[in-house]
Amino acid sequence: MGQVNFVDYKALGDRIRYRRRSLGYTQEQLSKKSGISLSYVGLIERGDRSASIGTLVALANALEISTDILLQDSLNESVFSVNDDYIAKNYILKEMRKLLYLEDEK
Repeated sequence: MGQVNFVDYKALGDRIRYRRRSLGYTQEQLSKKSGISLSYVGLIERGDRSASIGTLVALANALEISTDILLQDSLNESVFSVNDDYIAKNYILKEMRKLLYLEDEK
């Protein structure tokens, strides 16, 4: 049988927390944007609870980030490294567009 892989929930929680803070959101704001209870957001960020695919997608959408990036610590390097440059470039471009859009509003 092949290798069994598991989700690194601590790393996932750390990435969610990092992204939330970089957007300036509180856990309460993320809870409201994602439709996930405040206590569950805290549990996920601490790595104390697993997250279903639906929960993960809701968080990724609320954080405006790809699930690939949130899960990268749990993916085989061979799987992730193929798309690493593409993902990084698209992520940087998306963030730059957001910054430019914010500058236009001022």
